[in-house]
Amino acid sequence: MLSPLLFILAINNIQESIKYPIRHLLFADDLALFTRGNTLSIMQNQLQTTIDKLATWGIKHGLAFSSSKTKVVHFNRKRNKPPIRLTLNGATLPQEISTKFLGITFDQTLNWKSHIQDLRRKCALRLSLLKSLNGTNWGADKRCLLRLYHSHIRSVLDYGSIIYTTACQSTLKYLDTIQNQALRIATGAFRTSPIASILAETNTTPLTIRRHINIITYYGKLLTNPENINTYRTVSASPAVGLGKIAEDLLQLYNITSEQLAQEPTQRLRYRLIGEVAHTVLQNRWTNDAHPYLFRTIKPTLEDWQTTFHSSRQKERILARIRIGHTRVTHLHLILRTEPPSCDTCNTSITITHLLNDCREYAHHRASIYGTPQYKVYETLADYPIRIRQLFYFLRITGLFSLI
Repeated sequence: MLSPLLFILAINNIQESIKYPIRHLLFADDLALFTRGNTLSIMQNQLQTTIDKLATWGIKHGLAFSSSKTKVVHFNRKRNKPPIRLTLNGATLPQEISTKFLGITFDQTLNWKSHIQDLRRKCALRLSLLKSLNGTNWGADKRCLLRLYHSHIRSVLDYGSIIYTTACQSTLKYLDTIQNQALRIATGAFRTSPIASILAETNTTPLTIRRHINIITYYGKLLTNPENINTYRTVSASPAVGLGKIAEDLLQLYNITSEQLAQEPTQRLRYRLIGEVAHTVLQNRWTNDAHPYLFRTIKPTLEDWQTTFHSSRQKERILARIRIGHTRVTHLHLILRTEPPSCDTCNTSITITHLLNDCREYAHHRASIYGTPQYKVYETLADYPIRIRQLFYFLRITGLFSLI
């Protein structure tokens, strides 16, 4: 394991060949040179001078830079971009519209579409893993599937989110569909289920809020070294906006002060502080949402429920669908584009509330199981193991179990 350490020692003084206004980023054997300015010819000459110095440094140290692996990208929003001619070891370096550095794709307009498309392709392959472990009545349980999502998919979405958060909202929404699909697989929720209810069922933070948490947490880390505040920037649309400005706006949004953030001694405590505040924001949003979600009456507080997880995959799926209020028997018509189903006995629309509380056809079954007075739907589906067992018994003796 000495090879990486020896290599780092060998290139330790490479930065001596790079002088201002040329800046650089170096991680192991990945080196990026960059500069900014108003005159292209001046920047081109400065970059070429630095490249020549690096080539000379490489000869002295027995190292060679690969011209085939080196790319040139002109970051500019103008449609007609003049060509940039740079050479390395006598070979002209190819000019590309994008390049990847440390796993993040930088496109020449910095709109992050290329990077987000790469994320979608990578996550689509990992979603297939969740699908292969999940079936209608069999497969891994919800806890296992959520852990796989957190470790194999959400971690990929979190990486670099501090930078690509400046992409337009319509582009970032493509990532939301990845999380929504993964949570729908994990819970077994019906295809028409509202996303807000699925997030509440799994107690999952929306990706937008997670990006905010990551930015503020990183900004808190920078606060420990004030010299970094004005030099570290997100690569954003014109005009460039410093990371400090973005983070300060978010701190104001979440009603946190910079002093309050800087007082936390470790990154773990800073993350916990921001997470608690963000949870309060999500709770207020869930409580005050104007949409009449059935699940909000059942689960008014965003938290983990013990009855959410079950040893039977089939029961997990059925319970999630009933709590959310979207099932095959109540909402299949939205997919088939047919008329909503109605109850022949009661001459009214079929809903979960109607089936569990009001339908006269099942009145004697409810009386035999729940007694009198009977529970309301939000009591029947609450986080009480005894009531959940009663619910499954009711579904089986009424024949509704196979219709959910």
